[in-house]
Amino acid sequence: MLRQVTPQFYVLTRKGEKWSPDKLAFLRKCNLKDLFHPIPTDFVYDSIRGYYYEEQCVTLPCKMVMLNFDTIHGARQTLRGIVGVDFKVDDKQRTYIYIRIIGCKSITNTPAARAKKRNNVVMQTGRDMLEWWQRFALQGNFQYIKLNGMEDVLGFYWKLGWRFNRYPTIKNTANHEFWNSRIALLNKINKLKIADPCWIEKLRSGILTKYFDRFLEGYYSDTKLGTYREKDDLYDIYGIKGTRTRHHLGLRYHGYTMFWFPLEN
Repeated sequence: MLRQVTPQFYVLTRKGEKWSPDKLAFLRKCNLKDLFHPIPTDFVYDSIRGYYYEEQCVTLPCKMVMLNFDTIHGARQTLRGIVGVDFKVDDKQRTYIYIRIIGCKSITNTPAARAKKRNNVVMQTGRDMLEWWQRFALQGNFQYIKLNGMEDVLGFYWKLGWRFNRYPTIKNTANHEFWNSRIALLNKINKLKIADPCWIEKLRSGILTKYFDRFLEGYYSDTKLGTYREKDDLYDIYGIKGTRTRHHLGLRYHGYTMFWFPLEN
């Protein structure tokens, strides 16, 4: 059922429209909540297992799941991370990999990490998982990889060579100097040690609105602006009244679209 691709990485592939009963049972046993916190659990389950309403498929499950296990002397231990992907073709007939969801539980610089190291436990990080898919894209001749990153990790993806525009020839988004300073502003806020997450959101909202929100999928769409998120506590925190601005705030829950191009890295 699981196919091993590295000492720590295993892949699970969907053959039909749904996951087979044995593969679905295996996925249900995986502790996804801790791996993807604070992403809502329902969103994680729908991305990996698919969403069905009254026996009708609304969203297909992802095509492939990669699981990252800690290992000791080659034996599988704790599940460290999961990546769910699809393989798609865009409007220009370019094949690409779409990372629907990625999560990895980091214990870097913690007593748990030091204990695992003493016991010769080998761990792979979220960066390792992304780099595996980058190699997969190169070997499979995919044109690019696409994902949606949350605002607290945009700097991490940027550092690894991910960019905000699907057409890298556009100088504005390919110019590192232009975006490095804006990423630095965002990183500075993300690193603040403030217990109240609402204050962090309020501090970075201005930077996100001014520089990054244009990369939210659906940002320029007028559909459902009148009914999208009619009430949210964050509206009061940010002092937001306009439906368009509320719509853009809602889109942040789905992440900022970023791309990795083999020819650019």
